[in-house]
Amino acid sequence: MLEPFGLGPESENLYLTMLRNPATDIARIAGSLGWDQNRTAAEIAKLAGLGLLRPSYDAPDTLYAVSPEVGLQDLLTRQRVELARSRSRIEEGNAALQVLRSEFADRRLTTMDVEEFTGTDTVCDQVRRLSREARHEILAFVPGGPQPPEALVTSRDAHQDLRSRGVEARSIYLNTACNDPATRAHLRWLQERGVEVRTTALLPPWMILFDQEQALLSVDPDDAQGKAAILLSGPGTAAIVALASLFDQSWQQAAPFGAPDREREAGDTRVELAGDTRAVLQLLQEGYTDEQAGRKLGISSRTVGRIAGKLMTQLGARSRFQAGALASREGWLDP
Repeated sequence: MLEPFGLGPESENLYLTMLRNPATDIARIAGSLGWDQNRTAAEIAKLAGLGLLRPSYDAPDTLYAVSPEVGLQDLLTRQRVELARSRSRIEEGNAALQVLRSEFADRRLTTMDVEEFTGTDTVCDQVRRLSREARHEILAFVPGGPQPPEALVTSRDAHQDLRSRGVEARSIYLNTACNDPATRAHLRWLQERGVEVRTTALLPPWMILFDQEQALLSVDPDDAQGKAAILLSGPGTAAIVALASLFDQSWQQAAPFGAPDREREAGDTRVELAGDTRAVLQLLQEGYTDEQAGRKLGISSRTVGRIAGKLMTQLGARSRFQAGALASREGWLDP
């Protein structure tokens, strides 16, 4: 009966028995089922992992079976989220396939050259060199929130004379970059020199795309400053086309730097969350820790924890996963 929820016959038997006999302890129920200690522990772990068994607030040393209206509804919500992700991955894969198919059909697939650079100094030198050689366009993802001094200096060197050379430049930073006075001043400096700057709550790893022919990418997805990077060279290849498409999608979703903030309170099921709050909820739902989410958003793990706590209170959730599931069910994470 409960196989669609991921429950095998034994797990289902234990769960239903505990629902029907809430006053009976697990050891006695296991004895009535003829189970030994190891088998009982394994089935309890499965049910707890699915959120169907939880510690009792009245008796913390005991577990109780969560009602089907709550526990199974949360599982259904989780399955809907996973299905949506699967559909998204299929769509992305299909888009990539179409790009490759088009290149093969046109016989335009060229060899991709790859170079690796390590060390902040070396990577910064490559940014300067490639910026000087750019003829048409420079596109950049700049994650990490507040930027360190060396990154600001390199960015100034790279963008100093682009307008006079007729090179267009667009950069996307994290919203949290605006919290740092030095970074905020730098973004204004960029705008004064004709660089289009937008901000968003979440960004892919560090990347700079030159003329849609070369892409400098961070080797480590968690490295927001490009301390080690690879350079992909190959105009018209699938990788460069895909990276340019990813940038365009992110650009459309980002807000112009300097636009008024639009903070919103989560008050009902029609609420539209502020960008950073939505991003925290999305990352925690996907299993990121406070520290990992903080690095991704350019904020401290403490701030992530504070936002997560506020969201749990607003949603009446007992766990972060449940908060994510409830928010998804209520449409808080809809585009």
